[in-house]
Amino acid sequence: MLSKMNMLNRSQRRRGISSVIGMIIFISILFTAVIPMYINMNQADAVYAQREAEVRRLDDQRSREDLLVYTYPTGIDHPRELTVELFNKGAEDISIVRIWFNENYISVAKTLKPFESMILGSFDANPTDPGTTDVSCTTNRGNIFTNEGGSLNFKGGFWDIDALLVNVLVSYNQNAIIDYTLYMKSPATGDWIQIETAKIQHKGGESIKPFDVTTYGSPNTFRCLVTKGSTVILDDSVDMSWPSGSNVVWILP
Repeated sequence: MLSKMNMLNRSQRRRGISSVIGMIIFISILFTAVIPMYINMNQADAVYAQREAEVRRLDDQRSREDLLVYTYPTGIDHPRELTVELFNKGAEDISIVRIWFNENYISVAKTLKPFESMILGSFDANPTDPGTTDVSCTTNRGNIFTNEGGSLNFKGGFWDIDALLVNVLVSYNQNAIIDYTLYMKSPATGDWIQIETAKIQHKGGESIKPFDVTTYGSPNTFRCLVTKGSTVILDDSVDMSWPSGSNVVWILP
């Protein structure tokens, strides 16, 4: 009887030891496999969240890029060449990496700070005679900005464009009906001659009113008076010197 009880106690002790060993093995597996996997998953989630935030930041910066591109002939001594003028109208630094002339591009490395202007070139656009050249700039964030004056036509060894434009930018924080009066300076007397008027429903903030002044020719000087009732919102002038300057000029606040 005692022998059987001793054997039973030894069997119970072995089962107890086996349970302890099993628990130790389980805890070892937990620490060596499950917990590192959990840590790695948390790290992966953190990296993903960081990259997602970075992508959102880059997308936000990309959306705030605002570049104005002006292209015009370099001069009669360089009939195939174009000068590219840039103006950073946005709140982000803009880095230009390529200038495109149709399907061909030239690599550049220029950065414009907010509200900074820069003249690049001149560049041989390799135009077809007769043919059309479209100019655009690519930024390092992937945005593409095209020439404000549209396509340039090359025929008989000379550049031409479709239109001469005066763009008027108004900044006014109220909803209102705004009156625009465009003047041209008389080359003979220097007086301002009224040539066009417009009445625009302004929605508040900034708005742009373009004027096609092709019929008046270039070089020329234009002035725009912008009013709301008797209140003057903008009164300024600009010189247009196409083809030795851009065919699109801006009157800014």
